[in-house]
Amino acid sequence: GEMMALVNLSGLEHRRPASLSGGQQQRVALARAMAVRPKVLLFDEPLSNLDAKLRVALRAEIRRLQKQLGITSIYVTHDQAEAMSLSDRVVVMNAGRVEQASAPAELYARPATRFVADFIGQANFLDVAVERVAGGWAEITLWAHPMRVPAHENVRPGPAALMLRPEAICLAGRAGACAARFQGRVRAVTFLGSAVEYEIETHGQTLTVSDREAVWGGIFAEGELVGWDFAPERGYVIP
Repeated sequence: GEMMALVNLSGLEHRRPASLSGGQQQRVALARAMAVRPKVLLFDEPLSNLDAKLRVALRAEIRRLQKQLGITSIYVTHDQAEAMSLSDRVVVMNAGRVEQASAPAELYARPATRFVADFIGQANFLDVAVERVAGGWAEITLWAHPMRVPAHENVRPGPAALMLRPEAICLAGRAGACAARFQGRVRAVTFLGSAVEYEIETHGQTLTVSDREAVWGGIFAEGELVGWDFAPERGYVIP
């Protein structure tokens, strides 16, 4: 009874499994697993067969229960959003080897390797020359523009990669200041509801840019020339 109440299924104790929805069946499985108060609980992609909206709702439910009961949980998933929203600590593995184990925010903003940066969310990589490294910052040159950017501890002077998340890039003509030191041409436009995603060709490379202001500020057209920039502290240099 207590567990059924915890997973919001009170009153359905005598229902047959076939008469329950997919989400309710997952809640029953969760209640059964937690009823014995295990020291460690293993989740192996429990939400993979559910539709997107139900996945988000159950994700929040699992997090709430885990916090409420204080059960150490290991959650296996290929869904980055699940990993980021459910975890206190995320372990990214590649070919059986741990690439990085960090808090979700650090993993996203300060990835240890290019694999982690690319695996967790979307990332743009620009080739840069590192002049000097000191105190977690690197002095770099990007297309003849010198700047100081946060850097991974393994970065050394010489060639490296500057990681820019799509939302770290600002476009000229939007709300807020955007210095627009660089120019590019819009090659593709994708409307995603809460944001517009652009593919912008610049200096022989294609950048993915996520623009949340476009919904209200007007959407750039394919073929249009746009100015773009980024705040140095929003970039990250990786080896």
